[in-house]
This record gives sequence, C-alpha cells and structure tokens, in this order.
Amino acid sequence: MTRTEESHIRRPGRFHSQFGADPYLKARYEDFRIWNGALDAAQVASLAQGR
Repeated sequence: MTRTEESHIRRPGRFHSQFGADPYLKARYEDFRIWNGALDAAQVASLAQGR
C-alpha cells in the first residue's frame, strides 16, 4: 500500500472510482470503518463473523 496526496473522495458521501468512466455506487453502507493500517486475514475473518 502506498500513500498518495490526491484523494478520490471529493465530497463526503460520494465515493467513486479513480477512473472517470466508472459509475457512482448507488447503495447505502450498513457499516463503514477506517483503520490506520492493514488488517491481516484473521482480523478480517473475525470482523466478518461479527466479533
């Protein structure tokens, strides 16, 4: 994972691809989390199981 200076999230709530031809996601997020680092496979599995 590398850090970039440009954010692809231009407006809050409007998430889209970095590629202009991709459509916006027309959905609602039930759960949205941000971590300050990558999760390992065990952590992802634990979250998927609701722990």
